Amino acid sequence: MNEIAVSNLLLIFSFLFFIANYIVSSMAMFKISKLEKVSKPWFAWLPICNDYLLIKLGNGSMWFIILSIASLITGGPALSLGLESIETIGLIITAAWVIYKLFIYNRICDRYEINILIFVFGFLCQLIGQFIIIGIIVTIVGHVLLYRSAAKGIEGKTIIESKVIFSKSGKKKNK
Repeated sequence: MNEIAVSNLLLIFSFLFFIANYIVSSMAMFKISKLEKVSKPWFAWLPICNDYLLIKLGNGSMWFIILSIASLITGGPALSLGLESIETIGLIITAAWVIYKLFIYNRICDRYEINILIFVFGFLCQLIGQFIIIGIIVTIVGHVLLYRSAAKGIEGKTIIESKVIFSKSGKKKNK
């Protein structure tokens, strides 16, 4: 009986930390979207749309949104239905999505000077059953750092702009 109570308690804590992570990651993506003047920054608050926004911010391929949707469909429902074949496929799809997500986060973290290893550790822990809560907490820390870095803005960073002007003769001049 105690095992069931502990299991349910862990499930409740996992869910609460998941909600906290969703809120903090949405805040970070919303802040970064507004800072980088991305249209529709409110997409950060909607499931699937926030993955679209993440891919857009990381200059990734929009084809991977299919992987995100497949991960959402096969990850959650497969676990609740207890279907082993779908569960295995869901785990593979989710792992592929997490790897691509880390690739995208790496690009964003580079711009905001955040160590990507925070997200690597957090996402990998979430894939391992016993370390889900630790992984979510670490990912929350990563998103808080991203939010704080985005809140500071890009004022101190050097932006290099290059213009190419074509003269009437058709020759280009660099400025």
